Amino acid sequence: MYQIPYKTALVTGASSGIGASVVKALTDQGITVYALARRADRLNSLAEQTGVIPVVLDICDTDKLYRQLTGLEVDILVSNAGLG
Repeated sequence: MYQIPYKTALVTGASSGIGASVVKALTDQGITVYALARRADRLNSLAEQTGVIPVVLDICDTDKLYRQLTGLEVDILVSNAGLG
């Protein structure tokens, strides 16, 4: 299987659906994934299954988003969260 050269990813809207599927695909490739979503229960379950690093927050809260992610370096960004 093809190995991608990236090491770290951030996936928004990661707690279910497409986001959770992307998280699983990335972790299967050995990539460290920061999974971002509002639902702590779903993120924690996903973390147990995949080893992702859960980040519980609403991306609409830009101040908190900035505080929690400042300094984080990622190779892959998957912007999957819906707004509204």
